[in-house]
Amino acid sequence: MNSSSPIQIYSAASIQEATLVAQLLSRNGIDARVVSDSLVTVTGEVPAQLVGVPVWVPADEEQQARDIIAAFDEERAAEDETPQLFCYHCGAGLAEQVDVCPTCGETLEWDEEVRDGS
Repeated sequence: MNSSSPIQIYSAASIQEATLVAQLLSRNGIDARVVSDSLVTVTGEVPAQLVGVPVWVPADEEQQARDIIAAFDEERAAEDETPQLFCYHCGAGLAEQVDVCPTCGETLEWDEEVRDGS
């Protein structure tokens, strides 16, 4: 971290999410740190989801970090709204629209809404 006092910019639900956010900030030139080493000592058996995994940045980079995180959160929310495709015969997830399910071999017919992506 640089000479600016560090502040907590993000509280992640898991160490993986915190690391992802810290890496995203680092790729954008922000010196971000995941403060996790002491969490095990502090939280003991309490799951990280209850206490959060903090990500810290220098105070003078706070606004830039918040802007990057906001864009990241918007992108994730948009991905969550994307309809997930699945086989209506066996329930297997599908990466794309296919005419035959690769898992169960059943023929799939798609509504025009799904075909058009709307």
